[in-house]
Amino acid sequence: MIRKRKLFTLFIILFLSAGMSLADELCKSSLALRTQVYDKGDIICLSTKPISVCLSPAIVIDSYPVRVDYHCLFKTDHPLPDGLDWTDRVDLDLSHKKVDYSDTTLAAMSCACPNN
Repeated sequence: MIRKRKLFTLFIILFLSAGMSLADELCKSSLALRTQVYDKGDIICLSTKPISVCLSPAIVIDSYPVRVDYHCLFKTDHPLPDGLDWTDRVDLDLSHKKVDYSDTTLAAMSCACPNN
């Protein structure tokens, strides 16, 4: 009986340590391209090309400055979904759209888990 408990405990420890390293790897590889969205009151601006970001819960470790062009729309003419949850899933190529605004932002180069 004691031997079974020791084996079970060892199994749990191995499983948890493997699970944590798997989670760490998923965090590190959470680099993705996403359309940047800026809410400017009555106007919303979307980057014309997706920018490299770290997906939640990962955090940016290395970044580089990049010039971003934005195409802007009046919210009244183009209603968007409530809340900002949809912006994590937006990956649009709006490169054919007119540039209304440009700015410099930081693009992610590498990501890591917040607990590291």
